[in-house]
Amino acid sequence: MSGFEAVGVILGVLPLIISALEHYAQGVSTAKRFWQYKSELKSLLRSIRTEKDIFLNTCETLLTGIVRVDQMSLFLEYPEGQLWHDLEIEEKLEERLKGAYAGYSETVEDMNTVLGKFMEKLKLDPAGKVQFSDPNAFKKEFKRLKFSISRSAYEDLLNKIRQNNVTLSQLTKQSITLESTRAACRRSSPNFRAVQDYAKSVYTILRSSWQCGCQAPHTVSLRLEPRCTTIPASTPSPNLAATNFRRPFTRYDKLRISVILASSVLQLHKTPWVDEKWGKDDILFIDRPSKPLFDHPYVARQFFACKTSQTDQPCSSDGLNPCRVIRNKALFDLGVLLIELWYGQSLEKLRTPADLNTDGIPSLTADWCTADRIVDEILWDAGSRYSEAVRRCIRCDFDRRETNLEDGDFRQAVYDGVVSLLEKNFEQFSCLD
Repeated sequence: MSGFEAVGVILGVLPLIISALEHYAQGVSTAKRFWQYKSELKSLLRSIRTEKDIFLNTCETLLTGIVRVDQMSLFLEYPEGQLWHDLEIEEKLEERLKGAYAGYSETVEDMNTVLGKFMEKLKLDPAGKVQFSDPNAFKKEFKRLKFSISRSAYEDLLNKIRQNNVTLSQLTKQSITLESTRAACRRSSPNFRAVQDYAKSVYTILRSSWQCGCQAPHTVSLRLEPRCTTIPASTPSPNLAATNFRRPFTRYDKLRISVILASSVLQLHKTPWVDEKWGKDDILFIDRPSKPLFDHPYVARQFFACKTSQTDQPCSSDGLNPCRVIRNKALFDLGVLLIELWYGQSLEKLRTPADLNTDGIPSLTADWCTADRIVDEILWDAGSRYSEAVRRCIRCDFDRRETNLEDGDFRQAVYDGVVSLLEKNFEQFSCLD
């Protein structure tokens, strides 16, 4: 039996143990002399259910990105199914775990052994079922089968299950983190400095090119993507704030746009196209007939004719940050954008009373408090890679003292820890979808 198949066995055995304990708990309530074990069985049941949930979460985390989204429920709900014998999935898991695969398999095997001993103490039949169906026969069957109903009899086994669960959870989290790091190490970031120079040049050329006598400004939209292209806006362009509430994004849209937005920060930071303080109101989508609305996001700038007096729109500036806990405003705003993109709501609407001051009014740190709270919640909705990218943006956590995007090492760290992570996330979803 492979380690992957053994995981399926565990998912099948844990519910049998829980069912047996629930049956014994019903039997205890029918025999007065056994009432003292009510609380012990209740405590034991709670512990086993908790360990089952932890193991289930670990399995789902490990399989995310490997198993198709529409197959995940089949894996977890039907551990006896043929999907657990899929060699291709086994190979992908081995590739994800790499050097930890052997230790992972050994831990799973040990957990299977421990659960087998647990079932022996419960005196279950070969199919894992309780050997009597009537709870009122509990007293008589207890004397005949001599099964254990005291928590202390299972404490050692429970501790081993708990320890194995911790090991599997840690190996899973470490392997997924290292998977993205290994992929990032194989690729260096694009020459973002050159892209910035080109973006500034394009802006300068456009600003000086209009020789007409128009009093109204001309609007130019810059398409956001790994290779930037300028195109004039031919139709009104709803911004992200407006479109998101009117027409919801698909998961594919969210993951694709997240990559574009993250890359655009590194491309256009310190250029006239993206201000230091930017957000959903700055991201536009051009509504074109027969074209997907969310095909490409844009940023727009207005240009006046050269004959008209105009002042240049300021480039982004590091400036003073009113909230000192925000270490890099551009990255924080990116993190907020990723949160709003995922939930389809503005950060203001995602606030809770705990994010406000004692008077119930948003303070200077309200945005930070809301975003920092959501960092820990979005994992369960968006997955490990997306949530990790959000966490690094909001908390500026790149294991660097320098937090200026003009610094080459820090820029590479942001590319590795955010852009590459989101790219990998989108690529895997595209393959599975």
